[in-house]
Amino acid sequence: LHHARGAHYSISGHLNEIELRISKLENSIDQQPKAAELKSFLETYLRPDWERRKQSVSALNDTDYFSAICKMPSPSDFGFHNILCEDGRLNFVDFEYAGIDDLAKLLADFSLMPEMQLSKAHNNLFRETIISQLDVDKHFDKRLILLDFLFPIKWVCIILTVFLPEKRKRLLSASEINLRQRQAQKFELATQFFGRHDKTQLLL
Repeated sequence: LHHARGAHYSISGHLNEIELRISKLENSIDQQPKAAELKSFLETYLRPDWERRKQSVSALNDTDYFSAICKMPSPSDFGFHNILCEDGRLNFVDFEYAGIDDLAKLLADFSLMPEMQLSKAHNNLFRETIISQLDVDKHFDKRLILLDFLFPIKWVCIILTVFLPEKRKRLLSASEINLRQRQAQKFELATQFFGRHDKTQLLL
């Protein structure tokens, strides 16, 4: 198998990906229907919080956390939205982003997907069950804590992809009204999501 979409085996890989996502949003502000609101959100909230998280990570000696990753096949885009339940049987669909990956990334992404709305108890149960039944490396828990700390910013950027030129072009092919509605909905979702995670601390 090839590597899954967004697979990284170093802290710098994850940091560079998230930085690129933020930079793309910052560079796409001009000529946006909600340009003032988006610019204010990025400058006042998202960018400062991202710099805070990067600084916290840079203070760590985290090389060991990524030194012996047990790489596994991963569906990558994993969640209830890609599972069909019929007659008590679960059928998994959509493997566009699948490949070899770090299981810690899968668990961190799964708990943050806006579609999930998992309770803390269910999320802990899911993680404990997966970890207990698979062979994970000795630094897995620490790496998962680290990704839990970084990934809320990544998911804010994912929610806001509707503001990127390529996404806008696809939506405009449907209608400008649809684009404006989608952007308004996603902007509200992103700010709410950020508000739930902006106080996240790195507790290693």
